[in-house]
Amino acid sequence: MNNGIVHWFRRGLLILLLFIGHSLQADIVYPARLQLTETSPGVYEVFFVLPVIQGKILRAQAVFPEFCSAYSEPVTEVDSYQKKMRWQIACGENTLAGQQIGIDGLLGSQVDIILEVNTLDGRIYQSTLSPAQAYYTIPEAPGFKDYIQIGTLAAGRFVLLQWGLVLLVLLYFLIWKSPNFSHLLISLSGGLALGFFLDYKEWLLVPSWAATTLPLAVTAVISLGAIVGKPANGQNLAKILIGICGVLAGAAFMEAGTPGGYTSLEAGILLGFSCLGFLLGTWILISIARQISRVLDLCPESLRRSLNLLFSGLSLGLFLWQMSLFWVVPSMLPAIPLLILSYVLILVLWTLYSDVKMSYWVIWTGLIPGFTLGFFGFGIPYSPAIILSLQGTLLLFILFRRNPSNLLVAVILLLSSLAVGNYLQTVTADRLSYPLARSVFFILLLTIMVVLVGLVLAYPSIKAVRGKFLRWGSILVLLTSLILGGGIVAALFTGAMRPALLSGFLPIPVLSLVLLISALLWWPRKKKIHTEIDVKPKAPLFSVLAIILALFWLPIHWNVRNPWYSAENMDSKAVHDLMEQKLLNTYTAFNLSEEEELFERLNENLDEDLLDPVYLDSRRRLTMGLREGSTVTVKEVLLGELGEALDEYNGEQELRYPATWTVTAQVKHLKHIHYRKNKYTGTVGLKSVDNTWKISEITLISEDREVIASSAL
Repeated sequence: MNNGIVHWFRRGLLILLLFIGHSLQADIVYPARLQLTETSPGVYEVFFVLPVIQGKILRAQAVFPEFCSAYSEPVTEVDSYQKKMRWQIACGENTLAGQQIGIDGLLGSQVDIILEVNTLDGRIYQSTLSPAQAYYTIPEAPGFKDYIQIGTLAAGRFVLLQWGLVLLVLLYFLIWKSPNFSHLLISLSGGLALGFFLDYKEWLLVPSWAATTLPLAVTAVISLGAIVGKPANGQNLAKILIGICGVLAGAAFMEAGTPGGYTSLEAGILLGFSCLGFLLGTWILISIARQISRVLDLCPESLRRSLNLLFSGLSLGLFLWQMSLFWVVPSMLPAIPLLILSYVLILVLWTLYSDVKMSYWVIWTGLIPGFTLGFFGFGIPYSPAIILSLQGTLLLFILFRRNPSNLLVAVILLLSSLAVGNYLQTVTADRLSYPLARSVFFILLLTIMVVLVGLVLAYPSIKAVRGKFLRWGSILVLLTSLILGGGIVAALFTGAMRPALLSGFLPIPVLSLVLLISALLWWPRKKKIHTEIDVKPKAPLFSVLAIILALFWLPIHWNVRNPWYSAENMDSKAVHDLMEQKLLNTYTAFNLSEEEELFERLNENLDEDLLDPVYLDSRRRLTMGLREGSTVTVKEVLLGELGEALDEYNGEQELRYPATWTVTAQVKHLKHIHYRKNKYTGTVGLKSVDNTWKISEITLISEDREVIASSAL
């Protein structure tokens, strides 16, 4: 019976997730919006956007309170994708509170319309109107009763209903018999308040599974470890973990966000009342756990150990049950780059290897500035190569049993954490919506991993197998780093070396060649005297490190003209690759923000007569149908099979081919990300100018567009 309930619960949850994903995509494919902005007392500017679906405009009308009337005539704009209308309405001295605003005509459609009302006193009301719920009632201004009910009472109940946190706190009192009550109270309630504040500011975005799953994971690991003995400093680490889990849980409070219509002052008051609720709920939870612990103190020690074992099995089982969600919906896994995970494992291995306590403040000193630079759009050049090189250096120190100076280790950790913070924020901003909030969640998740592993490594039974764990862990991470380095080389070939080769240049990796030569010169050689006195030569630490760095630093290269290259000597495959690369260079030029750099890139790939037409036409097609504030980034250009050449090349004429190519662009819009694929059919021509091929003709016959959610790629 229970298995059947769990089975249908999982199915129901999956169906719910699918419906949620569908509702989010509705605004991506068919953007629709009704926005009211109060410009003067009682006068509202209306902005109404309706989608054009298969050439037909949705017949829907905005409905306002009866006392509101038109104050100006509508101004209408219509294109292939949407109909925009702007006008003003006057509502006199009447207030909108308690009145309904909605849409008439949605019934029978599958379109959701975003509603937003902005008033002069700073209130913002937001909702989504659907065919099933096409009207929204403007709420009244909040009062003291609302603050108590929505803030304090709701926050207190929220704490007591977080069963993952409840199990973690109970386990804390079960293992450590007399913990500091105030310290734990501050840690958990402060974490809850901080998480709620970060979520309110949209600086932290926590998935719905994290608030329960991560405390269960911490509970399972601590309880299993307690069976073999408590670590000396485990209590302090456990309090840190409880505080971080509190931050994640606090961000899940009020998942729908602050109630609509609150001014900044009212939202701040609600935040204060909510923090009071967190404090009261945490105090009740800790008090109950302490009383249970005092009762257990009167029982035999065997009972406490039996309960600990029960906690281990219960928390582990619940954790595995929660993790089964990712088996059903693997796309819900956090999209943390593998390079960041390997770096975290390096820190764990180094903590286990080095007898000197690692200074975590050095890591945070580099991580925060790097993260900040990435947030403001400043990327550190070759940051993946820097991370791989520095973590490879630490790995070789472990494998070759070397103990470098504390200063050298501090410099390596500082530089690597600087690159890691910058790389994490840059990659997240490029691939995900809410990049700052998601990056903060990733940092908290990685911090839990590091602290939890540090807690596990402090157990006596783990210290006994430290050597084997170090050896195999280092080998695993080294192999992972080499694979990642190979991925960098592959990306380098398609992103930098391949265009150079197709354009008649030879990319020379100067730094990598210098490192390889240095590795050969410094490789320890076994001399005759070593054999006579039975002494082993030095380990080739420097040479191995130089070889590994040579792989990671292949991106630094120098292009020289290929003396054997000739523009006339190309087979069909070479023509296909060259044309695809020229199209890629042309479209990705529009990713550049500086117009001068954009035209310079276009001039390198286009014939002079095509510069202005291609610039205007491509800019229009890439941004067609987008709202204000949207950004488009071309990610990929794929050229299909070429047809037969329309003209034969005779040294003066151009090569002209019928072709089909697809341009995939990323669109960041209203804090979400989706992708658009534009498929073109036409004729593309190439012409040799000073022994360099350029596109001389782009004639379009047809164009098809497809919108894809980011999770579908």
